[in-house]
Amino acid sequence: MTTDRYDARWEEDGSWTMFDVFTGQPYERGALVLIGMPFLQADDITRLLNADRGRRTLRDASSDGRIGSKGR
Repeated sequence: MTTDRYDARWEEDGSWTMFDVFTGQPYERGALVLIGMPFLQADDITRLLNADRGRRTLRDASSDGRIGSKGR
């Protein structure tokens, strides 16, 4: 079982922030910083980011199923 990389955090103003659970920092990609969101939006984005991370891990595996084998 893997730990999800992203989660949503409730802020004192009632909004939600997407953050990286390993660094504690808000999710940031270029100029996009995911802060000040309503709960439902934060929840949806959390699920999408964590699901995408799982797909990338599978996609990065080689075609013969051995990670790092370079298809040899």
